[in-house]
Amino acid sequence: MNPRDVRTYLFDVEKACRLIVQFTRGVSGEAFLVDELLRSAVERQLEIVGEATRQALDLDPFLADRVTDVRPIIAFRNRLAHGYSKIDPGEVWGICQNDVTKLIEEVRAIMGGLA
Repeated sequence: MNPRDVRTYLFDVEKACRLIVQFTRGVSGEAFLVDELLRSAVERQLEIVGEATRQALDLDPFLADRVTDVRPIIAFRNRLAHGYSKIDPGEVWGICQNDVTKLIEEVRAIMGGLA
């Protein structure tokens, strides 16, 4: 089996972020808070974002200089996986609204530079 490279993990981050955007398009914050299926889907994608970011960072520590809030991204994944009962759906919604699009742009720029 071939080991995965940084580009593969970055692609996973970008794909998960695109899915979050797709899942939440046209959804209000209030609707998000009451839709357990949607919240679960978004939280799963955020777990993928955090884990793929961690894996990519392990392979290329310089990503820490090019991805905004790389450590909090990974820490949030750990909270989702291990501290799930303390996750505030409003915080998840805020991440969807304020951070995901920026992360897509940053990851695309990094991947463009790796080509």
